[in-house]
Amino acid sequence: MTDRAGAISPRGKPAQWLKRDLLIRLLLPLLLIMVTTAVLGVYTAQRLVDRAFDSWLLDAARSVGAAVRFEQGRALVNLPVAAQTVLLYDEVDRVYFSVHQGERLIVGRPDIPLEGDRESGDRTRGQAFAGWLDQQDVRIARINLAGPCLLYTSPSPRDRTRS
Repeated sequence: MTDRAGAISPRGKPAQWLKRDLLIRLLLPLLLIMVTTAVLGVYTAQRLVDRAFDSWLLDAARSVGAAVRFEQGRALVNLPVAAQTVLLYDEVDRVYFSVHQGERLIVGRPDIPLEGDRESGDRTRGQAFAGWLDQQDVRIARINLAGPCLLYTSPSPRDRTRS
C-alpha cells in the first residue's frame, strides 16, 4: 500500500499518483521550452539566410557598380548586353538593376524602389532593404558610388524558395 507521504508501495513500484503528478507539472514547462527553442531556431536560421542573401545581393551591386565611370562629374555606364547577362544571370532569381545620379536614371529599371523596410548594412558599405516590385516582395541592395550616384539591384526572395 502507499500513502501520500511514501512514493513506493510494498511491492516496490512507484505510486501512480507520483507519475501523473510529475507529468502534469513538467509537461507545460517542457512544451514551453520546446516551442521557444523552435521559434528561436527558425528566427536565427532566417537571419543567417537573409545575411548571406544580402551579402550576395550587395556583391552583385558592386559588380555592376564597377562598370560605372565618371566623366566631368557625370556618371556613365559601359555595360554591354553580354556583360549584363553574365553579371545578372541566376537560375533561381530574377535580378534587376538601376543606376541613378541624383534624380537622373542612367541605366536600368526606373521603378526599383529607392527606400524600404528592414534595412541591413550601412550607407558606406551598402545597404539591403525590403521593397515591392512587380507586385512581389523583393530584397533590394543599394550602394553609393562616387558622385552622388546610387546603384540598386533587386531579386525576389520568394524565388529563393524554389531552389
